[in-house]
Amino acid sequence: GSTVRTAQIVRDFFKSRPELQGFYYYQENQGQAEALNFGLKMIKGKYLVWPDSDDILTETNIQEKVDFLLNNPKYKMVMCDVEVVSENNLDTVIKYLKRQEPKDDNNHLFEDFIKGENVYFAPGAFMVETEALFKVIPEKNIYADRWGQNWQILLPMSYHYQCGYIHKPLYKYVLRKGSHSRKEITYEDLIERTWHHENLLKEVLRGIHTNNDSYYQKEAEYVYAKQRYLIARQHKERSDAKKFKDQMKKKKSISIKEWIEIESNTNRFFMKIYDILKEGLR
Repeated sequence: GSTVRTAQIVRDFFKSRPELQGFYYYQENQGQAEALNFGLKMIKGKYLVWPDSDDILTETNIQEKVDFLLNNPKYKMVMCDVEVVSENNLDTVIKYLKRQEPKDDNNHLFEDFIKGENVYFAPGAFMVETEALFKVIPEKNIYADRWGQNWQILLPMSYHYQCGYIHKPLYKYVLRKGSHSRKEITYEDLIERTWHHENLLKEVLRGIHTNNDSYYQKEAEYVYAKQRYLIARQHKERSDAKKFKDQMKKKKSISIKEWIEIESNTNRFFMKIYDILKEGLR
């Protein structure tokens, strides 16, 4: 739904590269999920990558992922490392995103996506095999929501298939002023967003039909109760913090070590203790 020079830029690119074949489709701007739904029905290729419009694929991003999946057929998806950069300086890395691979045979990626631990949702970091994707979303359609279009691909794929890793930064996640996902918002907006995300996550989980639906639903409720607690603590909303803390306790039995880890997000004293215990908490 771009209203700037996108169409002309695409046409000029393919005119300058006649050896390549590409297609440009247009629809009115209805959000990222609807754009993805439109695109899913047009796919003819063996693999899918869906980067955000304001981020950057490195020159070898596609080639290295395709080579990996071709050479490792047991994997139906692959993820790479990510460099977080500013729009004002694309060459200076602000943060490096890298998943620590589990030491056991269990990939844990599906559970980590639910918990938001040891993962990132920069979409251009991933590539999936199209045939496998359409086995888990055969309607070629995801729930059209302003947030969470990455969940709706990554959760079913990581539940049903193994994910491989390329530990190289093949994607730049660009921080921009004014980006809809990176604007400063109020405390009330932050809390409302957690409820929205929780409901969306639970809806996606219901669609996957896991072998342990009730466990994952409860885990999702705990994850977002914890998020609300931390937000309330950071904004010094003590009454809300107590309420959200009670909600956390109802959803899950929390060990002392886990509490120290949680509190380290908002309290310097607990942060020092957590740093000491970190190796034991892994």
